Amino acid sequence: MVFIPCIVNAIFAKIASFTSEAKQSSTQDSITPQSYYALMSFSYVGAMLSSNHALQYVSYPTQVLGKSVKPIPVMLLGVILARKRYSLLKYLFVLMIVLGVVLFMYKPKYDSKSLDADHVFGWGELLLLLSLGLDGVTGGIQDRIREKYIPQTYHLMLWMNIWSIGYLLIGLLVTGEGFEFVDFACKYPSVLWELVTFSICSAVGQVSATFLLTQIEVEHCWIKC
Repeated sequence: MVFIPCIVNAIFAKIASFTSEAKQSSTQDSITPQSYYALMSFSYVGAMLSSNHALQYVSYPTQVLGKSVKPIPVMLLGVILARKRYSLLKYLFVLMIVLGVVLFMYKPKYDSKSLDADHVFGWGELLLLLSLGLDGVTGGIQDRIREKYIPQTYHLMLWMNIWSIGYLLIGLLVTGEGFEFVDFACKYPSVLWELVTFSICSAVGQVSATFLLTQIEVEHCWIKC
């Protein structure tokens, strides 16, 4: 659910960089330290894995509700990592938007047979908090790269996914999940079409988000996306 989308994202980023109308010099890209991309990709992969793994303990609506507060850690980590400064009014606006989303998505009535009926706080919520924290780290590093090195529009997306592929490939080989997926796909080949469709949709969304990221501030991008 993460490895193949990252491959498709990298392919789309490469294609987008070739077809982009605004050709920028690669000089700015080459001076961006790879350590920034490595750390950003690590937090990016960690956030996705934590969020996906949380579904083993909480329902999907609960996961979506938890992730809806993403702009808050993005802003806070942006202050810490990118040394950004926001006015009190901007904090208030973001808080109002997040509260609005939470109230819109919150469903107080649950089925009595729901797994979450007697659930208060556990591993699922901890994984969601970890995912939100890593989202904030990713956003803070993206802000720092964007302001300090001004990378070409899709260069950031390309390298983030290349590093992510490397991390995930190591994980798949060490845990053996890669071989398990091959066996699963052989038994249920229809899942490949679903995975490809999901990956293409993910790549289109990430291309759009990356374009916004180079035009506006990171926390605005998280709110819009």
